[in-house]
Amino acid sequence: MKRISGSKRSTTRFIVESDPHAISKESLNFEIRSSHRRSSADKAVIPKLSIGRVHSHAPPTINFQVEKGRDTGKTPKQTFSKLLQGGNKLSFHDIRKSLNAKSRSMVLEYGLVPETCSQWKSEDVTRFTGEMWQHGSSRVTDTAINIPTEETCEVLWSEANSRAVLCGDLSLAALEDLWPWPWLSPDLNTLDYVSNEVRPTTFSFQEQLHVYPLLPLSHTLQSYIRSVKLLVRPERLRHIEKLLNNFEKTSGQGFQNDIIREFSTVNLSDDSMSMYWLPRLVPSVTQCLTRLEAPLANSAILFSAMWDLWPAREDSQIERAIVIIELVAEFARLVYSERLSVFKDDSGFPLCNHQFRKLFSSSKIPGIPSDATHCFFKTIYEPLKRSTPKHIVVVCRGQMFRLEIILDDFSTVTTQELRESLMEIVTTAEENSSTSVSGVGILTSIDRDEWSETRVHLMTLSENNRDCLQTLEECMFVLTLEHMKSRGTDRLVNEAVFADGCNRWYDKGLSFYMYQNGLLTVNVCSSIVDNSVVNTLLRFIHIRILEDAERWDDEVYRKSGRVSRCVSMEGLFHAKTLSQISELVLVQEEHSELDVPSASQSCTTHLRPLIFDLDDSLVKRILDAEMSFDCLSENLSSSLCQFQGFEIDLLEDRKINIDAFAHLALQLTFLKMYFRPPAVGSKVSIRRFYHAHFETMITTTAESLAWCNEMLKPDASVADKKRLFLEAAKKHAQQLEEVRSGLGCFHHLSALREIAAAAGDHSSVATLDTLSEQPAGSPESLDISCEGCETHDCLSVAVVVPPSVSSYGVGYVLAKSRALFSVCSWKSCPSTCAENFSWSLHTCLEQLQKLLYQS
Repeated sequence: MKRISGSKRSTTRFIVESDPHAISKESLNFEIRSSHRRSSADKAVIPKLSIGRVHSHAPPTINFQVEKGRDTGKTPKQTFSKLLQGGNKLSFHDIRKSLNAKSRSMVLEYGLVPETCSQWKSEDVTRFTGEMWQHGSSRVTDTAINIPTEETCEVLWSEANSRAVLCGDLSLAALEDLWPWPWLSPDLNTLDYVSNEVRPTTFSFQEQLHVYPLLPLSHTLQSYIRSVKLLVRPERLRHIEKLLNNFEKTSGQGFQNDIIREFSTVNLSDDSMSMYWLPRLVPSVTQCLTRLEAPLANSAILFSAMWDLWPAREDSQIERAIVIIELVAEFARLVYSERLSVFKDDSGFPLCNHQFRKLFSSSKIPGIPSDATHCFFKTIYEPLKRSTPKHIVVVCRGQMFRLEIILDDFSTVTTQELRESLMEIVTTAEENSSTSVSGVGILTSIDRDEWSETRVHLMTLSENNRDCLQTLEECMFVLTLEHMKSRGTDRLVNEAVFADGCNRWYDKGLSFYMYQNGLLTVNVCSSIVDNSVVNTLLRFIHIRILEDAERWDDEVYRKSGRVSRCVSMEGLFHAKTLSQISELVLVQEEHSELDVPSASQSCTTHLRPLIFDLDDSLVKRILDAEMSFDCLSENLSSSLCQFQGFEIDLLEDRKINIDAFAHLALQLTFLKMYFRPPAVGSKVSIRRFYHAHFETMITTTAESLAWCNEMLKPDASVADKKRLFLEAAKKHAQQLEEVRSGLGCFHHLSALREIAAAAGDHSSVATLDTLSEQPAGSPESLDISCEGCETHDCLSVAVVVPPSVSSYGVGYVLAKSRALFSVCSWKSCPSTCAENFSWSLHTCLEQLQKLLYQS
């Protein structure tokens, strides 16, 4: 490092290597010029990048001209100099962070202009500075660097307009042409998941969260009336109002007082009353008390990487399974060390992170009359009666194996050890498939009462069975290596729920199903965690696959490398992300006062088969369960609606809520098919409250029905259609925010019914049951039950099982340039058809997007 003095601008020169991802002090010159001239853009720190000719014996020079603004503390030059002195390598993410600590300006990755394009002028190149796309914000000198194209860079051709895209060309059109993955934004970064705070962060805001409000009884009953009044006949509505008035005047207020008396606590700081009724009462009412078979009660998710980074590929199962194990363990390490960041919703409210404690090593235990949930995962700061489980269970051809994946210091075993263990599992399972009795996992799919009795019998049969069950219930997650290929993405919707029941353990909180051709689905026990929490994990995995593409996939790496040489946006690829996260966690553990055992140098992957002892009665129950499972699986019809022409920018430019767009399209589809207004409901995350999960929102409103009816009129004007659509979308967004803010009614009604049942008030129970049976009167009485993306950050598609025989289940996600809807229905109902609904939905999506384009 050399300081050049005696000039108007103080300049610090660094010698670094030319690799844009990792910078070392060897082969390229960086000049950081700090000027005291005021910037014209709010006195911000704006880096300007230029590439100029240097002497033939010297490497290329890249100049960062940084104009100093007011109140920025240390100059960027000083900050950057200090940062470079700390180590030999630095990522562009680190450079951006140091130069722009007080602004949101971008630092551009340098690009070498090919010899054949040296005649281009500065106005022909568009660069990204600050937050606007503008021309001429950076310059390329007239005497550009002449270096052979094939050695340093390549000219990329845009298929859309057949023009050369220069290295350093950052026009919006060029970026869209080059970026091959519609699900992923170029600025996604898993370092955002890691807290840089010295103290543990993940659960630091828990006690500051608001508790879910207990609304007045009259407010809840009026909210219920608004939900159903559009979907029932006037005489039926009058009867419902009479029932509610009678309930409120007689026993309803007494049950409300019981909730206040039993679940209220005093806040010692201001003597106010805090209602903790939701996290303590509602989960047991709405989830654990359900007696649905586990395949129907659980949530299934399609991993969206199969549409971009991970398409179906032969013989990719083992390698992709290794990736999943390593990345899930990496995420678990963040939770274990409490270094996972605190996330916020679109309104800026911090979200409750409590469910991340239950994401790993959790299980549902069958019981009568209700199930129970247990979580064995503890963070480094929580008191431990026993060590946190560090193993997973791998299932292949109905046979189960315990596999240790975490060392004593919570680092992951080597990739080679995982590869050898998984290959041994596949080989052993194939050899024993014809001789061993397997398939105990299918027992978790039967009736809950029957499974509870079977589990007790299984444990009393032998101590070995008890140990096997304990291993399953305590493992971090279950990984299934399917011996069959997925039969296409449409069929994958059904397979995410059912597939081979002998390869499942539905009571596990988190399970991954990896097919032979590398496609992946996820199953989640809804009694333990919500899909929104699992989607955070899947989004992390999705981005990490792209960031470390050189390891995971040669084809993805070639694409990413080709783009990264032309585009740099907030450190697009971080080759050292894994090591950076590990280092951050290790620093935390080194400064922790807790005694953490160090890893044994001789520790290796431990693999052990789980073999249950079965008697004749258990073998018969397994065979009966297989028959029941096959019947249930064959009854589910599924289809996948892929709308390739979707443009999320169209909604963002018009400030239209993306969730409203999806729901209005669903309502229009149903109205066209059945000529009646649908009862449409959706799960809404209420994690901005302490230990809260989700609430149901009825999205059918007077505004949405008015728009749907207008769309069916052949003589309706475009102006009226657009006006009514915007009104319906605005109403949806308003209602969504109200439910997120704790103004929903269904949790409150469920709690009142449970208290009435406990008190033996059969009349009140009958009244509340009557309410739940009305259209939109409960989550179980919907025409369309939905679960989707409330924000554009969601990257995975939920598979929703229809709540009743005559209803639809729809999961959806709206990404940058693609919309996906998974549609399910029951074949036993002749009036519903998932394929027809999916086809009609695609037509409505096209019609709706065309409407938004029209002036």
